[in-house]
Order: sequence, then structure tokens, then C-alpha cells
Amino acid sequence: VLRGASRCFAVLRGMRLDATRVARIRSAAAQLPARRYDSKLPRRMQRDPAEYERRLARRAAVCVALCNVDNQASLLLTLRSDKVGTHAGQVSFPGGHIDEGETPEVAALRELAEETDLVAEPLGRWHPVRAVTGTMVTPVLCFIEQELDRDTVQRTANASVEVAQTFSVSLADLCSPYVRTEENLHGRWVMPRFQVDRDGEPYPPIWGLTAFMIDGVMRELLAPQLDLTYPAPDPSSASGEDTSSS
Repeated sequence: VLRGASRCFAVLRGMRLDATRVARIRSAAAQLPARRYDSKLPRRMQRDPAEYERRLARRAAVCVALCNVDNQASLLLTLRSDKVGTHAGQVSFPGGHIDEGETPEVAALRELAEETDLVAEPLGRWHPVRAVTGTMVTPVLCFIEQELDRDTVQRTANASVEVAQTFSVSLADLCSPYVRTEENLHGRWVMPRFQVDRDGEPYPPIWGLTAFMIDGVMRELLAPQLDLTYPAPDPSSASGEDTSSS
């Protein structure tokens, strides 16, 4: 695994997302089999049947934004501020609840613009995932065509009080065996975790739902379409109930 991950890391250094690669990712996303990850909520959330049903009905979308930052293929991430009601201080994708009449794509692009002032084009969806709060989250894969550098990315955090920090992580870093690890959450799941250092300074850890979505997108879409070797998961990993959907 380490040898394969090192190959991925070496190949990706300096690799850009060009029109051909973006088109391949778009085509592959359209051909993903229908699937969703629909875990049961913790027992403490099942005590009130009305509240339980309300939580199960909520829908959200996140923008899994691919971009080129300093000429490297990257993902855009945000650190949520302490002014938000849920997941304060955690790393996330730009995103939020889907408003009435919106598609997941419209909601994801709206949230990206509101949180970062950036625009993107949708490429497709990854599988919907049930968050621990009960909300069903649809990851929408997007591409930001604008050329970015680290300073520009950091300044986008000024667009919203919901965002404390905006940063990017290169796909090369996500493939590194020293960045991707696994952890046990709540004694229920073995989940991926990413810890990226930049110039000797650690970025906030990427864990939970965001790490799960990154891991799935890398494994099912980006690694195959970009001809990369991505670290294999622990065979004992379990991230929730995988059920088919139409």
C-alpha cells in the first residue's frame, strides 16, 4: 500500500486539472451506480418520534470543489466558524440545506458563492450520505475554472461569517500514506482521517463526514479517472449502512 500511495503522490505533484481530465471525471460521475449511505441515527435521537422523522426529512448539499491552486490539482475546504449552529470549528465543504425548489446542484453552487464568492460548474454527484444529525447530504462534484493561489484561497474566507478559514488540499497530499489514516468514531465506525501539514504547520484535521466523502470521491472517481493508486481501506472499516436507491 505504501509503495502504491507513494506512486500516486509522486505522479500528482505538479499535476493540473485540464479540460480532458475534467471531462473524464464528469463522464465517470454520470455512470456511478445508484447508492446511498443511510445509517440509523444514534438512539438518543430516536426517543422523540416526531423529531426523528423531521430530521430524516432534511436534505442538504455540499460542493466538492475541484480546482487548481498554485498549479496543483486540489480540493477546496472551509473551517467553520464558531458562529454556526452545528459543526463549529470543523473542516467541511461549502454547503448547507437545500431550499424549497432547489436541486442539490443549485444549492451547492449557491452555498459555494455565499461562503467563498467563488463560482464553479457542476460535474456530477457522489452518493448521498446520512449525517449523524439526520440530514441526508448530497455531495455535488464541481470544478472551479478560475486559477487560484494560496493567498487568493485564504482571502475567500472573508465572504461569510460562517467561515473562519478557507484552504485547499492537493490531491497529492490526500494520496500520501502519511496524511490518510483511519480512526474509530464513537465505537461504531472505522473512518478515514486526513492530517495535512503545509510548510511545517498542520492544517485542521479532516475527519467525520467530510473525510468519508473525500475518501469515497477519491477512491471511486478521481483515482480511477486520473490513473492514480489510492491507499486501500482497512478491511474492517464500516461507515454505515449501504443501501441502494433509485
